[in-house]
Amino acid sequence: MSVNLEQKTKYKYIVPATEDVLQSIEKYKNKRHLSDDEVRAHFLILTVSEFNPFILDTVTYNGLTDHRQAFAAPVSSENQK
Repeated sequence: MSVNLEQKTKYKYIVPATEDVLQSIEKYKNKRHLSDDEVRAHFLILTVSEFNPFILDTVTYNGLTDHRQAFAAPVSSENQK
């Protein structure tokens, strides 16, 4: 990832539309003086039900190559009570 940042690779963050996340994005927007269009360029804000599949099926890759690495973690049993 550090190499990609040095090459000014742009990332789009996929996030759930929870109150905490939306407040954080608003702070980020204000701090960096971003327009709504610029925020949409940086973040894909999904409803919680749309976001949930990404929790177990997330892929990070360099769009300029075919090399992909998947990162996934099982849901904690503590959250299933």
